[in-house]
Amino acid sequence: MKRVVVGLEDFYDPNYKEEYQNIVSLSQQQQQQQEEEEEEEPRSPTKQQYPKKKRTRPSSRPADTRQGASKRRAALASRRRKKY
Repeated sequence: MKRVVVGLEDFYDPNYKEEYQNIVSLSQQQQQQQEEEEEEEPRSPTKQQYPKKKRTRPSSRPADTRQGASKRRAALASRRRKKY
């Protein structure tokens, strides 16, 4: 079996640098266009106007506002304390 040594010159494309520069400049132009478009109009104006509402408790367990809720809460707390 014969070994063949291949140099990089065989693969070198003289137009490579020009093509690479073209690709780079094209991508830069596209980025500039996108940035200009984003500056013109914000995507969602409503989101920026209002700050996010803080969640005080999970919605699955709403606050117990019924009559006698404080007694129930106290009873649960005392039961918890008895365990230890």
